[in-house]
Amino acid sequence: MRCFRPPDETRTHDYTSNRSIEADMVQLTLIEPDAAVVRTALESYLGDLRMEIADTDSQDFRDRLKQEEQILTRAVEQLRGQSKPGR
Repeated sequence: MRCFRPPDETRTHDYTSNRSIEADMVQLTLIEPDAAVVRTALESYLGDLRMEIADTDSQDFRDRLKQEEQILTRAVEQLRGQSKPGR
């Protein structure tokens, strides 16, 4: 399984300073069982992260956590999109 961003998505957004930044492309190759484990771990962590966002008083820290949530959510979506049907 390959997990990657298409070339037109090499820019990301820095929500703490409201500006776009260049991002280096990273590619990770996983076999399906390993991808499923990573996906499950990320989904579990995202649940905990969402609770932390809700309980955080500092707006700056909350913004950083929300940015992390968006990044991890994209990764989970990419892992789901790469999964073979029936698995």
